[in-house]
Amino acid sequence: MRGGIRDRQINTHGHTQNCYYCTVSALVGKSTSKVVAQTQTMQQDQAEVKEILDLFRSAGFQNIQCLKGLLNKDQVEDELDMWLDEGDAIGLAYVRSDRTGHMVVLLNDGGQKRCIDFQKPPGNRETGFPPESNILGYYVFCGL
Repeated sequence: MRGGIRDRQINTHGHTQNCYYCTVSALVGKSTSKVVAQTQTMQQDQAEVKEILDLFRSAGFQNIQCLKGLLNKDQVEDELDMWLDEGDAIGLAYVRSDRTGHMVVLLNDGGQKRCIDFQKPPGNRETGFPPESNILGYYVFCGL
């Protein structure tokens, strides 16, 4: 993840249901407005794994992959140890027990795993891992 991005305004459209778009935009280091212009892909309220992969690729991440489908917390932590060097970031989508979903950036911040929700404004977007309780499983988007 490019330096200084943590405090930049990413969600320039101000939508509240575009978390996957904000995550891809943050990892590219651009605002949602710039990613819409680049990819010509409109923001939807939700997206399937294939649509998220397509957006990543259109934004420039040709080697992106979604690991193994829905993972539990321990599996995610094992994968993160393999994929995330200090300062690296990936996309992390998750499904809650009520079957709703969300997507955030997961950053290795000096050995600490930090979830950053770029749908929110600066100053109110960081949590630890896991980002919420009541999570059924995770999708890890890596290979950035």
